[in-house]
Amino acid sequence: HGLNALLKQIRKKHKYDWLHKSPLASFFQTQTAPIGKILDHGYSGGILHFLLLVHHFDSISVTALTTASQPLKPKASKRLFLAVELSDDAKNLCLETITDKLLPLDKEQGTENEKSSVKWVLDPSLFHCTLQFLGSVKDYQISDLSDQLRKQVQSITPFTLQLGGLGCFPNRKSTKNASVVWLGLEGDTQELTDLSSVVMDTTEPLGFRRERRPFSAHITLGRVKRRIGGAGGRRKRGRGQEPQNSSSFPTALQDQIEKMMTIDHNEATETKSTCSFQVNHVSLMESKLSKGGPEYITLERFDLCKS
Repeated sequence: HGLNALLKQIRKKHKYDWLHKSPLASFFQTQTAPIGKILDHGYSGGILHFLLLVHHFDSISVTALTTASQPLKPKASKRLFLAVELSDDAKNLCLETITDKLLPLDKEQGTENEKSSVKWVLDPSLFHCTLQFLGSVKDYQISDLSDQLRKQVQSITPFTLQLGGLGCFPNRKSTKNASVVWLGLEGDTQELTDLSSVVMDTTEPLGFRRERRPFSAHITLGRVKRRIGGAGGRRKRGRGQEPQNSSSFPTALQDQIEKMMTIDHNEATETKSTCSFQVNHVSLMESKLSKGGPEYITLERFDLCKS
């Protein structure tokens, strides 16, 4: 009875001028608001204490009352992906492949400033093999994600990889309409595929979308910026005409890429060693984007089975 009397006094005093914005509005629209109704709607004793304070302190402003019902600020998040990190030697060989074999041929002859057709990865710290891109992940999700991955990846034993031949997307062995230039991986590739499956089996129940396309192990070397011969990557054509095949690369670079697609990495780069590296863990990486390019930060590493 005392509580109902208190609520009536609050309704009368504030004349509903703030109640329409409050989550308690439904309780104040009736003549009485029994305590059972408040508790049934999930409001704790803290709400009752709040109402007592409102009644007791006449100096509390309407703004203070409505602030309690405002939406919470969006929770912080990070742009994350799971990956296999390369050894320093492998990263340096990836960079040498670009700077020695590809970059010198990447200029469109006869154009102003001879702009490159590909945005090459020239920072060795950015080379990696992605297992799954997670996207925007709330900070409070990371702990559970990490705990699950730490357990599940131990079903895979460490394995060995080495750099493979060159390829492109979307056509693996063709430069036609290429959007990405990449370096493949060889060695224990089945174990790498199994690791990718374990990762997605773990993250899917946590709400992360599974990649629909088959896993394709690769290290991105560069992304094509435009098609040569047409603005914005396309050529204009007359009505009824067949689309023209515009090249993704200058002729010399295209020939070099196609040549390197048909041979292994050692022959393509004229190296004598295979530069093998062992995979002992999965890395949770954060991608920070900026005008100067991406920055990848390793947040955690989850060890594979050591037995």
